[in-house]
Amino acid sequence: MLCSNALAMVEVVLVGALRHLGMSLSAVLAFLLGGPMISIPSMMAVSRIIGWRLVLLYTVLAVLGAIVAGLFYQFVVGDVW
Repeated sequence: MLCSNALAMVEVVLVGALRHLGMSLSAVLAFLLGGPMISIPSMMAVSRIIGWRLVLLYTVLAVLGAIVAGLFYQFVVGDVW
């Protein structure tokens, strides 16, 4: 649990720095949604349960889902800098 919270805090700081450099909110949303789902520890844990083929499918769907969520946010809200 501590490792998960520590990684979340690192992501928050990293996203703050990227926003300061000009990253759009839709890209931030995609990064924050996709990052935890495709982390290596997460994929290794899930692979023991469902196997590597389904983990690959899960990873592809997670990346596509994060991209779609970011694009949807950009479409609804607009590209806010």
